[in-house]
Amino acid sequence: MVSDAAAVLLRECLKHLETTPQLRLDFSGVTLIDRLGAETLKRLQDHNVTLINCSPLIDEIIRDCAG
Repeated sequence: MVSDAAAVLLRECLKHLETTPQLRLDFSGVTLIDRLGAETLKRLQDHNVTLINCSPLIDEIIRDCAG
């Protein structure tokens, strides 16, 4: 997930969360993520979005961008 996709994902998820209290995103096929993508996913997690099936590397990248 790279910068261009991050903006689209953020917009669509926030729109979805207006009518649904939480959202789950399956990241089983994601193998690449850049810093903006990680920051976007962290922001979504702060808005009740749950990421499932993330690789350990993707999980670590997201955690590292938060600190």
